[in-house]
Amino acid sequence: MVSCTPKQSKPRVLHLVDDVALGGVMVALAEFERSQLLAGFCFSTQLFNFKSARIKKLNADVICVHSSCSWAKLIGLIALRLVNWHTPILLQEHHYCRGFMTHQVRSPWRFKMMLKCSYLVANRVLAVSREQASWMLECRLLSADKLILTGQARDVSAFAHVPSSRTNLDSPIRLLAYGRFAFQKGFDLLIDAMAMLQDLPIELDIAGDGELNQQLRAQSKNLPQIRFIGCQADIPTLLINYDAVVIPSRWEPFGLTCIESVAAKKLVFCSQVDGLIDQKRMFSDACIEPIDELTAVGIAETIRNYFDAEQRDICGSQALRPLSSLQESATGVRKGFTSKSPNESLELNLEWRQEWQRVMARWQAVLAQVTQ
Repeated sequence: MVSCTPKQSKPRVLHLVDDVALGGVMVALAEFERSQLLAGFCFSTQLFNFKSARIKKLNADVICVHSSCSWAKLIGLIALRLVNWHTPILLQEHHYCRGFMTHQVRSPWRFKMMLKCSYLVANRVLAVSREQASWMLECRLLSADKLILTGQARDVSAFAHVPSSRTNLDSPIRLLAYGRFAFQKGFDLLIDAMAMLQDLPIELDIAGDGELNQQLRAQSKNLPQIRFIGCQADIPTLLINYDAVVIPSRWEPFGLTCIESVAAKKLVFCSQVDGLIDQKRMFSDACIEPIDELTAVGIAETIRNYFDAEQRDICGSQALRPLSSLQESATGVRKGFTSKSPNESLELNLEWRQEWQRVMARWQAVLAQVTQ
């Protein structure tokens, strides 16, 4: 990350993360190094233990907290506020949303009280999606004047030249899922869905790692159409090799995977939760097929129905051909969902670039406001 020297007159913005910072958080923060915000502000990132009893005054004009909130960290957050009383504190909520509360929270009252206390400490709370912001207000976690919708995005320039279809169109169709191997990401549902699609010419690669690594591998043991390919650092290059991306997340405050996939002009099968709903609404021209029923059956039906519809259109007939015929025409099906024209692809990629600029403009306004 970019760091300030003592001689610089730009306001110093310090991002605080802890040892459980999500990969997407770090990707988002890294983008500050290349943003237009560097003209007016200086950024640095520091690993910070909110559970420590020793919290010191920090050398910063603005403190941005990117840690998840919890009862265990609340005392440290309060101490941070007291020791740095005259320094504005922004808390960006990367972690919690409606879907998280649905799947992970046993006592909604206790959970909401923890968030209310944590948000009270900050000068401003930043939401990464409209759906998340709406959830915060519905739960009365904070007042509307304290909440700022910055949104989230990333610079998608590296994805601009990813081809919408692979050079080699021989069957089978290749799907990709990538991210942390965690309950949140729903890869267990996707593996079960693939077991229901063995009659279709489809293969799935899963990239990433995490606490569910062994469980997911064991779950897919008897499914040769599924491969695990480990962690992948170069996502644009990785996406070249696939026809579509599947995002079966149970919750996503925002969801950078969707941005990357759509910017690369890939078909995306995507659950309709939290920030992923935002992206479907904002970019209606993107090839996003919603997974409305987030179960293994629902995922399988979404993928199957999409290919049925594409095959019907390719055949020019209102009657569906038998699914067995897809075994012999996977190339035709693939061409059907990768036929977006070059101009449309460029326009879609430009939209994502503009969204990144809008997010940076919101950050510019927030930082200017708190440093006046």
